[in-house]
Amino acid sequence: MDGTPPPAGIWKGEPSGQFFAALLRERARQIGVQVAVEVVPSEAVGRYIVDIDWDAKPDDGLLCEVADWVNGVRIVDPHGEEVTVEPALS
Repeated sequence: MDGTPPPAGIWKGEPSGQFFAALLRERARQIGVQVAVEVVPSEAVGRYIVDIDWDAKPDDGLLCEVADWVNGVRIVDPHGEEVTVEPALS
């Protein structure tokens, strides 16, 4: 046993970083917004930082953290808000 919690169902067996990035790209496409998304694996296996630049402007960026075993997204800002996936896409 490696100590890693079981995977969360929201990611459908895929790495959470890549899955969340794909959701972001699809949501941006639906609303007609350009987005650049970079997924950076963290030191902990199954945890990712997702760097989002809306309208391809670096100043409009947002960092999120996702983990394969968490059914949600942590928005990395001074408040460190944790939300479910749907509000994170808004």
